[in-house]
Amino acid sequence: MAGLIQQLLENLSEQIAFYGKLLAFSQEKKTVIIKNDVSGLQRVTSDENVIIGRLQKLDKGRESLMMDMADVLGIDKKTMTLTVLIEKLKSQKEAEPLSELRENLIALTAELKQINDQNKELIDSSIDYINFSMNLLQGTIGGNSSYYDSRGQEINAGNRGFFDAKQ
Repeated sequence: MAGLIQQLLENLSEQIAFYGKLLAFSQEKKTVIIKNDVSGLQRVTSDENVIIGRLQKLDKGRESLMMDMADVLGIDKKTMTLTVLIEKLKSQKEAEPLSELRENLIALTAELKQINDQNKELIDSSIDYINFSMNLLQGTIGGNSSYYDSRGQEINAGNRGFFDAKQ
């Protein structure tokens, strides 16, 4: 059991390190979005995806370790969580580091969620602005617009789209 707990402590520590990196990328993404730097956004998103892939592997490893510990401790696998494990181990020395790592993970994920929510709002605002601009341009070009041909006769443009394609 001590080996499983040590592996879990290492796994959680690694997850915290990767969540820290992910948080840094999310903060960088916020700056890139504000600057409207599309290539920077692509780079940051690519870097984030690498970290997310690693976190998914670590999470699967953590789940496997937790299931193994549930077997050893005789706990139902469906109810096995870090909180349950910490409660079960409360009289042992491993309970405190597990509790600290759990709290660190909770704090990191909460901060990550906050920044991701801000980034989502920034992106939504950018999309709204783009849609407004496109509608404004289409309204100017469309509608009852007319122009004059080379003979001076008025031609109603009708409701042509902004982007015309030759056929």
